[in-house]
Amino acid sequence: MKKKIGNLLIISLFIIALTYVGCNYEANTTFPDTTKISFTYLENDGSNDGTITKENTIGISIEITDWSESYTVSWSEEETSFNSSGKAITWKAPKEKGIYHFNVHAYDGKETITAVCNITVKNNSPVIEDTTFDTVTNILSVTASDPDTDPETLLNINVKADSGTLTPSSDTVTNSGTRNFAWAPNGCPLDNTVTLTINVVDDNPQTTTGTISFFYQ
Repeated sequence: MKKKIGNLLIISLFIIALTYVGCNYEANTTFPDTTKISFTYLENDGSNDGTITKENTIGISIEITDWSESYTVSWSEEETSFNSSGKAITWKAPKEKGIYHFNVHAYDGKETITAVCNITVKNNSPVIEDTTFDTVTNILSVTASDPDTDPETLLNINVKADSGTLTPSSDTVTNSGTRNFAWAPNGCPLDNTVTLTINVVDDNPQTTTGTISFFYQ
């Protein structure tokens, strides 16, 4: 019969922050209930929620307390044919988003602890490369792109004015491109600051938001 051991995941981006995730730790009944397995994640894409974006690299280290002073560790991930050993490893996320399962075995010469942890690989967010507003022509220009071009990504550019109207209210680009939107005052009072909001949404979907303001007189 096996006991479930409490789980603690430590995610770190320069400063280590604590969060709990669904890792499943199992140990022999001979192990004390105080046995704890902790993982430290160092993610180079800036995330601190247990995920990593496509083709970025994550560093993972393991520490087991209240068990054995000396042990060896092996790691494996079937979908990416990843195998490694040691208390600290690095893993490069593939191009395909999804949940990747790491099997981790710690052996002290007598007993083995097995940990199964999941790392989520997510899509990159779209990027608003540039926004300009021409106060002479009242044209808003938006340039957007997506780092994930394989396969092609359809981006929806949605725009909204807090005063007046924009036409069209949305448009699309594939991978990257520039689209123009015409602003009309339509009841906007003179001597007023108008803010235009741009939302770029990929087909994951993930959204990037930007704003630009101008003074209407």
